[in-house]
Amino acid sequence: MARVIDKQIDGHARAARALREHDLDDADRDGEATMIGIAHHMFGFQPASSSILDTMVAGATDDFFNEAVVRAVLTGRVDLVVPGVIEIHREAPLAKGSFDYLGLNYYRREFLRADLGRTQLAVSFVPEGEPTNDLGWSLYPEGFYAMLVRASKWGLPVFVTENGTAANEPGSDGHREFLRDHVYAMERAIADGADVRGYYYWSLMDNFEWDHGYNPKMGLFRVNFDDPDLTRVPTSAVELFAEIATRAAAQ
Repeated sequence: MARVIDKQIDGHARAARALREHDLDDADRDGEATMIGIAHHMFGFQPASSSILDTMVAGATDDFFNEAVVRAVLTGRVDLVVPGVIEIHREAPLAKGSFDYLGLNYYRREFLRADLGRTQLAVSFVPEGEPTNDLGWSLYPEGFYAMLVRASKWGLPVFVTENGTAANEPGSDGHREFLRDHVYAMERAIADGADVRGYYYWSLMDNFEWDHGYNPKMGLFRVNFDDPDLTRVPTSAVELFAEIATRAAAQ
């Protein structure tokens, strides 16, 4: 994975240079050429205990997943480290300054227990009693607040490019509760200085969710995939999302 991320940083830097050289049309008429960034998936990594090993592994995992890519485009230097497994250190001057914004994806936090026999050095789990969604992902809006505040310290405008849950409605208010709790966390982060420019829920409609297929219900609208017309039914969160969007547009 470290080698893949290293190549992705280089690919992004080259693409950013090409866009800045050629995309000069100001298609949206805001007085500037296109803004460039990525959707950066961030997790809240929590050590399983206060032991030195758990704490160190959680810290190293946090740095690898949450910090390394953004650090590379801010400094022009790639430092990707999985202790005892791989280290990549190189200068990447083309990457420096190649972000105009940061896209933030946030869904959950993960608890990590050190296991040095694994390549990733840890086992991730959700403690018994932790609120979870239909995919077993932890529900932790406080982590969303923390990631937004943290991202704002990098000095880049933040767009929430993905934030959502899996909840099999009707019969559940999972999407409405998730949206309510996470938008509230976002509003707190903005009040505390986070420069959040936009929020995109994942997703508008149920979709093919990678290795989970069509089973997770991630959409604000339910899609009946057994119906040739793919009928769509609003969840309880649609009305709330409309209220939030209307209020934001009026501000």
